[in-house]
Amino acid sequence: MSLMKIGVVGYGLIGGSMGLALKKYTSHTVYAFEKSREVIAYIEKNSLADGAFLPESEKISECDIIFIGLYPGKTVDFIKENKERFKDNAIICDLCGVKKYVVENIPENIRFIGAHPMAGKEVNGIENADCDLFLNASFLITVDKSTDEEALKIIKGLAIKVGFFKVVETTPENHDRMITFTSQLPHILSVAYVLQDAFKKCDGFYAGSFKDMARVAKINPNLWEELFKINKGILTEQLDEYVNTLLNIKAMILQEDKELYKTLVKSRELKEWQDENYKN
Repeated sequence: MSLMKIGVVGYGLIGGSMGLALKKYTSHTVYAFEKSREVIAYIEKNSLADGAFLPESEKISECDIIFIGLYPGKTVDFIKENKERFKDNAIICDLCGVKKYVVENIPENIRFIGAHPMAGKEVNGIENADCDLFLNASFLITVDKSTDEEALKIIKGLAIKVGFFKVVETTPENHDRMITFTSQLPHILSVAYVLQDAFKKCDGFYAGSFKDMARVAKINPNLWEELFKINKGILTEQLDEYVNTLLNIKAMILQEDKELYKTLVKSRELKEWQDENYKN
C-alpha cells in the first residue's frame, strides 16, 4: 500500500484514537479536522496528528481517505456539504454506531465505506483518545451491492494494521439489529439500573456485579440520545422482549416455580458457551 494522506474529521475519543493509531502503526500522513480551535490547539501542542485544521480547510481536498468520527446526523451533513471538495476517488469511511440511517442518506457517487469500531470508553473527548484503543477489538464494515471492492480492501487492511482483532462484514440492517442487542440495550439497562431509588444508598454494600451493571451509565447523553432515536424501531422491539423475560422471571420467583432453577442453569450454560466461543 502506497503512502497516503488520511484525514480524520471529529478528533474525539473514536476519531482521535483512530488518528493516533494510524500515526503509531502506519507511515501515512494523518490530518485532524476539528471545528473547535481549542481542540486544534490541544492536538498541535501534543503532536497528535501531522496537521490540525478547521473542517473548511482546503487540506480536506488532499486526503486520499477520510474517516468521519461524528454523530450520525453530523456525519451525513458533513458528507453532503463537502462532497464537491473531496479528492477524486477519495474513500469516505464513517465510524458511527448506526449504519442504515447513514447509508440511506449519503449522496450518490461517494466512494463510501460504513464502519463501526467495536471499542470505546465511558468517557469522551480527545484527552481520552488512545492509540491502542482498538487492540483485540472487532471492526464492523457494512457492505451492499454498491460497495467498492478496492476501497473495502484498503479499509480492511488499515483496520488490521491499527490493531483490530478481526474485520466482520455485514449489511447495514444486520449491523443495526446486532448492535442494538450488544451495545444499545446494555446501555439502557445500565441507565435504568442507576435510576433505581437504592442506587445512592449502596456505599459499602457493593462489589463487582454492582460496578459491572453501573459502568456504562456514565453515558454521553448527546450521542446516545441520537443513537436510540435513530434506531428506535429495533430498540423498542428488543426492550419489549427483555421486559417480557424479566416479567417471566418475576413470576417464577413469586410462584416459587421449579422453572426458575432451570432458567438459572440455562443462563449459566449460555455464558459458559460465550466464554468458549467468543474470543475477542
